[in-house]
Amino acid sequence: VFYQAEIMGLLVALIDLNPDFWGSVDFEGTVQQLLLFLNSHMALSGSNRVAAFGCIGETSRLLYPMSKPSAVVTSPNTGKLETLAAMNDTIITQLNTLCGKAPDPTPRSALAVTLTKALCYVMTARARAARASEAADASRRGGERVVILSATASLHDQYIPMMNCIFAAQKEEIMVDACLLDGSSALLQQAAALTGGVYTEVKPRELQDLLHHLIAVFLPDGDDRELLRLPVSTLVDYRAACFCHGRAIDQYGFVCSECFSGETSLLILHSIASPFTGLSQRAQ
Repeated sequence: VFYQAEIMGLLVALIDLNPDFWGSVDFEGTVQQLLLFLNSHMALSGSNRVAAFGCIGETSRLLYPMSKPSAVVTSPNTGKLETLAAMNDTIITQLNTLCGKAPDPTPRSALAVTLTKALCYVMTARARAARASEAADASRRGGERVVILSATASLHDQYIPMMNCIFAAQKEEIMVDACLLDGSSALLQQAAALTGGVYTEVKPRELQDLLHHLIAVFLPDGDDRELLRLPVSTLVDYRAACFCHGRAIDQYGFVCSECFSGETSLLILHSIASPFTGLSQRAQ
């Protein structure tokens, strides 16, 4: 019973802080909508839990929780739940600190690294709850979820680490949801499709309605979603991406027998920065 109460309501939010995107939209308003979504999840049940990670450039950080949450009490002055207010303040403070770091000249999203940390966080929470409940099987699956709020469409340079994370989440039955705010991402479509999650796209001009999408699509858990009509990706792009151009391989490609990277050009193996010697030189 303890295991079901503590873990079934764990939601981990991943926030991609791509400066190329957020510099042209209402960042503060979008963050407030995300916080309302997290507050709604916490308010659904006293056993629900939230964690948040953020990434910008090649930097990734845990935003919440930073310390053991305090008891839930109601302030007579503001009428707010102090736990929710403390969570909001912590996330905003950590976001401001993270955004204060100067990104790289050519920013790259550390989404794969952040997703890896999120999965490790889930597995740690799962093992801790199993030990606390004295469960015989410490690897017992729960209903943990990861929600990715991404502002980076092109993730082909992170194809291998992202696919490793997706397969790990699929094996451990961790649902991965994805909400893309700019363009379309085949990798995130695959992440949602392979783990039983939902993939949706919100255009920049629709950001004022982001809260509606988050609550209507991502707030219900796996059991409740069976009763709802949620967006379904009927055409998921499962093509691999080449390491030389970062584009999906349409017809044919070459796979390195050492690092298993896919290439459409045999001039250089970009994954290990090694020139391709050619079959004739190998024979010598």
